[in-house]
Amino acid sequence: PLIGGPQHVLCKRTDQQGSQGFLARHDGYVARFGFLHERELKLSTNGNVLAGRDRLLRPGGAAIRNNGRDFVTVRFHIHPDIGLLQDEHGRLVLTAEQADTWVFTCTEVAPEV
Repeated sequence: PLIGGPQHVLCKRTDQQGSQGFLARHDGYVARFGFLHERELKLSTNGNVLAGRDRLLRPGGAAIRNNGRDFVTVRFHIHPDIGLLQDEHGRLVLTAEQADTWVFTCTEVAPEV
């Protein structure tokens, strides 16, 4: 049996001119860490661009500030066949065999490899 996990999950479509997407939020980290997790993904109509954003929020929706009091580490596991480098602007560039390229950026802090 499940002994824990999210109690409340929100998911809504965010379709716009030129893209389709969704925004999802859950409270699975509230009891232990005091954070909501929110993810937004948008796919361009032609399928060439996938943009995403993950945010950690306080219950009630207030953003967590980069003020030295809250320490959060987010980890992504990259498949061994994916090339990974950090460019001169601090962005992480992921490249697949077929020359598909993804660029990972973070506006609040510099990502680390």
